[in-house]
Amino acid sequence: MAGVIKTREPGGPAPSIVAKRLQYVAFLAAVVASILIIIFRESLLPVRFLLDGRFLEALTLGQESTDSKYLQAAMLYKSLGIIGNHRLAGLAGLALFLAALALARFRCRSTPSSWILTIGCSVSVVLFSIMLGGYSKDVVVVFLVLLVLLLPRNLIGTGLTLAVMVSYAAFYRDYWFIVSASAAVIWLLLPRLKTYLVYVLGLVNALMVSIALLVFLHLPADTFRAVTNESRDVTDVGSVIGRFVAFPDPMGGIVNNALTYLALTFPVPLALRGGAYYLGASVLIAGIWAIALIAADGCGDDFLARRVFAILVGFLSAQALFEPDYGSALRHVLPLAPLIVYLAWRSDPALQDRLRDLMGSTLSWVRLKAGAVTNGP
Repeated sequence: MAGVIKTREPGGPAPSIVAKRLQYVAFLAAVVASILIIIFRESLLPVRFLLDGRFLEALTLGQESTDSKYLQAAMLYKSLGIIGNHRLAGLAGLALFLAALALARFRCRSTPSSWILTIGCSVSVVLFSIMLGGYSKDVVVVFLVLLVLLLPRNLIGTGLTLAVMVSYAAFYRDYWFIVSASAAVIWLLLPRLKTYLVYVLGLVNALMVSIALLVFLHLPADTFRAVTNESRDVTDVGSVIGRFVAFPDPMGGIVNNALTYLALTFPVPLALRGGAYYLGASVLIAGIWAIALIAADGCGDDFLARRVFAILVGFLSAQALFEPDYGSALRHVLPLAPLIVYLAWRSDPALQDRLRDLMGSTLSWVRLKAGAVTNGP
């Protein structure tokens, strides 16, 4: 297949002993920092990172609620004996996340590490501790990720993966029915398509589901996002995803879902809101999906990589329909980070070369535009 990434052969060029040790130290430092963030999160983090965890902790202590998503998560924590202890909940979630990262590494054990991969893993661990380092209903996804990476690299393993995803949707988060169906379609077509066409297929899929919502449920295509944002004070959520264009329905919702799909991978609207926080968040979101898309090139010939990429693009399609803000989008994709790490490890060192090319092209463009502004017309 054209564009197949050539991975490093076992015994090929590897980093020096000193470089490897420095990489281990850097990752260990990230893990230690993450543990400290979890232990002292109540005094270290802004309140916007604590609200969901506090509410879920209260549910484990007996507070009543009608929100089934949180109630199911609270029942899971209670069944594990993690009641009223946000530090234990956070450390348990971090241990699960580290296990998923270790499994992703094991699946690519013949590929030596690199600084790009070390930095990516370290950043994901720290982000996890910040955004999901207490009680969280999203940590359950890490169990699913572990199964995706554990199941065999064959058709049976892929079928079992789909069964697990459908079961997760049936018993926990129903929007995973959309993720499951989307991933199945993408998995079937993926070997025939280049990576950028798989990304376009994800957009087409989001449009088709939007039309289905309109036809079968008689709902505006972006109704789930609109309802969520209408039920809260969006002035307190600076990263809210509103309507990009004011077209009337039915076309308005469909077009806005398509634009949301693009904005979730190229979050220019978020960056333009100004401030270091929004700029940093937009860089993180764009970086996550850039690495996933670049690393997935040529994955159609590998059963495991193929199902991993299909799940990621299927999940992105579902996000285009539901995500109310960019912060939620980042928090929801974080449990899937080990899947992206697997793709990145599998494709290294070609990933490094392509990222360098991308960064070089971006810097050249910035210099060109800066020069044009300085010199004037």
